[in-house]
Amino acid sequence: MEDSGPLPVWLANEVLEPLIAYKGPADLGSGSAERSLSPLPPLPFYQLVGSKTEVGPGITSLFFDHTQPKPELIGRGSFGSAMLLQDKTSVVKYMDIGTDRFRNAFHREVYALQLLGSHPNIVALKGWREDISPDDQGNQYGYLEIEYARGKTVREWLEDHRTDPGINLKSLWYPFVQTLLLTIEYIHSKGVHHLDLHPSNVMVYITPKYKTLKVIDFGLSCSRESWFPGNAKCGTPGNVAYYTGFVSTEAASESIPFTAKDMRMMDLWSVGALAHLWWFGRPPYAETWRPPNAKAAAYSWLYFCSTNKAKYPPTLDPDDSDHPEAIEAMRQLLSNPLVGDKKKGWVPGETVELPDNLRTLAPPDTLWPPQPS
Repeated sequence: MEDSGPLPVWLANEVLEPLIAYKGPADLGSGSAERSLSPLPPLPFYQLVGSKTEVGPGITSLFFDHTQPKPELIGRGSFGSAMLLQDKTSVVKYMDIGTDRFRNAFHREVYALQLLGSHPNIVALKGWREDISPDDQGNQYGYLEIEYARGKTVREWLEDHRTDPGINLKSLWYPFVQTLLLTIEYIHSKGVHHLDLHPSNVMVYITPKYKTLKVIDFGLSCSRESWFPGNAKCGTPGNVAYYTGFVSTEAASESIPFTAKDMRMMDLWSVGALAHLWWFGRPPYAETWRPPNAKAAAYSWLYFCSTNKAKYPPTLDPDDSDHPEAIEAMRQLLSNPLVGDKKKGWVPGETVELPDNLRTLAPPDTLWPPQPS
């Protein structure tokens, strides 16, 4: 492997310093005073360096020992790419932060994960750093080291097991939805809103003896706290139209930012959409809403939401005497905020706390992973 040039000064100096073990997520403290974005200690993946082009164009360092196999590229999206490190416990997510939009997305993910701290159903942040200025190729990157979530995305897992005769999807639905609901309630309790919950941003690891669920990718997350990066501009529908909840055309205007209540409602609707996908094998309104093309899907969805008069998706109209709790839970989560009497019953997003019936879909010892009673 050829060396493509001298190391950046900051990286050369860091390699000479002893590595500092990860001791858990940073504590941002309490209160709503403005907080500075202070780097965590040097990250374990900055140990040895090599070719700038070995991993990807413009990257100024390698995150692995040259005597070991190259890290596996396990994901690539609109906000960056992710590599699995050799120890199989950490992922390095890197993204171009050369524009305000992407830098804010990077900072939002750092802040959100720091705020959320240690939780069994949220990937943990182990460390982060960002390039202060562009490299000699004009690229500027931010790097996150996060916990590796085992298993597959919900989308992948359902595709693999939808027709598996040995899997009872409806029995697994209850602990899946309960675990996800309690996770979102926790996220909201910290003042954070995910806003991009879809089948590829929830990981599940399911075996007969052990099951886990992890929520990932907080790049579109938002808080209305004054210290949250880009808080005045964040809070717009996610990129996957089916899973971003109902919003009116007025609320979707750039001049009217979503309130915390709006964003809680959107996240809860997304949980309902995932629950619907797991139960019925298709997203809500798949029979009645068909976007003209992928590019126009987001705008088409906003228009559909603002004109739809159904209380909830038509798939939920029939009662199910064998599973009344599941049908009622999806009706609540997928209720149309533009239809019906909001004064009657629980309104999604009205409060952080879930109603009792959405906290008792599955007992604690069946959650992913099991929790004490």
